Amino acid sequence: MHPTYYASPWRKSRHRDINKINIILNLQLSLFIGLRGCSDSA
Repeated sequence: MHPTYYASPWRKSRHRDINKINIILNLQLSLFIGLRGCSDSA
């Protein structure tokens, strides 16, 4: 890979978007597991 490829702002913003999506998915997953755990123990 060419070093400037990594330094490009497009790649940085793209990476931030992927991070955001990952965080949202992780939050939804932990919420879902938490809700399932509550209903299982009830």
